[in-house]
Amino acid sequence: MSAYIVEREHIAYLIEAARSYRINKCGSFSWYYNQESKYINQQDLSAIGAMLWNENIRSVAYRYPDDMFNLPGPIGAAPYDYGRHDLMWSKIDPVQVLKACDCYEYQSSESPEWEESEACAFINALRQATIKNLDGYEDAEWGAPEPTGTIFYKA
Repeated sequence: MSAYIVEREHIAYLIEAARSYRINKCGSFSWYYNQESKYINQQDLSAIGAMLWNENIRSVAYRYPDDMFNLPGPIGAAPYDYGRHDLMWSKIDPVQVLKACDCYEYQSSESPEWEESEACAFINALRQATIKNLDGYEDAEWGAPEPTGTIFYKA
């Protein structure tokens, strides 16, 4: 099995990470899609969850076209209804967010439309926001740091 339908909790974690102060210190997470900036807000959480999960389903259905009614994953053939978004995590770990983004992208990028999808734009924006908020990122050099030893170049 190379792709599967992720759990509802996986989608909820990605959304909660985008909303968290640990990842989003400026207070307003956004992504760019279809020539407009989109922002996360409380009223749209269910729609964002459905958008992310529908892209995952499209990917897995593309990968397994003969199994449309029994797609692989922890939810099996259960229908997806994101419903109300509930806060399930009190602590968001940036490294875990990056790993969750990588897992989601792996499961959701089978279809040829992945690169142009809103889900891809959301995940890329979440990944960038997370990287910029890693401990030490702000203090790191812009560019390469000063060399700490002798550098040899071969011509």
